[in-house]
Amino acid sequence: MPVYFIQAGDAGPIKIGHTNDVRKRLSMIQTSAPDHLRLLAVMDGGEAEERALHRELTDFRRVGEWFDPSPEVMGAVSRGRPVNERRHRKQRADTSVDRFVIAFGGTTATARLFGVLPSAVSNWRRADRFPDRLQLRVVRECERRGIEPPAFDLPPEREAA
Repeated sequence: MPVYFIQAGDAGPIKIGHTNDVRKRLSMIQTSAPDHLRLLAVMDGGEAEERALHRELTDFRRVGEWFDPSPEVMGAVSRGRPVNERRHRKQRADTSVDRFVIAFGGTTATARLFGVLPSAVSNWRRADRFPDRLQLRVVRECERRGIEPPAFDLPPEREAA
């Protein structure tokens, strides 16, 4: 039974739950939610994994199964399989750029973080590649958040910067 991560809006709280039918559950939650909900990721594990995540992230609990989108919560989301934001029925490939964009708070938050348009971040996700000019910043942001950074082939002079 999958564990799911659903976010309210672009930067709102994240619900961590489990269900047999993620699409049906998302639809049910959406009917009572004031904000658009986005399915960020899913992972295997069922109720036991959900409880473990709730215990791990208890300091970030807002109410019930809803958690603040802190770096720690986004790190847990990044351990799941990313899901296409536009088509909840199909899961995207588990790409490295997807994992980092989710860990950074989603497409809009990542765009703000790196000073680009959300469409640029969407292009990175499709290409599964960060622009060369931002790779060092991506590594530093990962280090700041305690996330294992991607393995970029940075030139020596950029590594020392």
